[in-house]
Amino acid sequence: MAKKWFLAAVVVINLLLVAANFPFMTTHADGAVLLTVTLTSASRSRIASVSCEAFFSEEHARQALEFLIPPERGRWSVVADPYTGRPLQVEVGTSERTRSSLLWSFSRYSQFRHLVVIVRYADGRREGRLCDIPHLRKSRSLWVEVP
Repeated sequence: MAKKWFLAAVVVINLLLVAANFPFMTTHADGAVLLTVTLTSASRSRIASVSCEAFFSEEHARQALEFLIPPERGRWSVVADPYTGRPLQVEVGTSERTRSSLLWSFSRYSQFRHLVVIVRYADGRREGRLCDIPHLRKSRSLWVEVP
């Protein structure tokens, strides 16, 4: 009889442990953070216009950089035409997923990682840069030097 009680107690304890560790809640927090982009021209040429666009995928960022076509105005881009020399603010997509149970919690943070900056100089010449966006929980500003 004692073996049956012991076995029943072990089964109940294991069921409680499984229930306490079962992930019962998942939270999704998608949003955006403003990144301040400050530009300088290494050649000291006058910059007529600037565009910045944030990308999650490096492949898509490289495609945008290849053609040097400024983005259309959208959530993840900003265009300054004419460029006044002031820092630009571009929204960068972020996401956080949290899974939790009674005994544990696990979070995963992700954000757009790449920024394409395209400048048009007063003489009509275009240049572009692909920059890594800093971890936005540590820094929300980026300094970009264009040729």
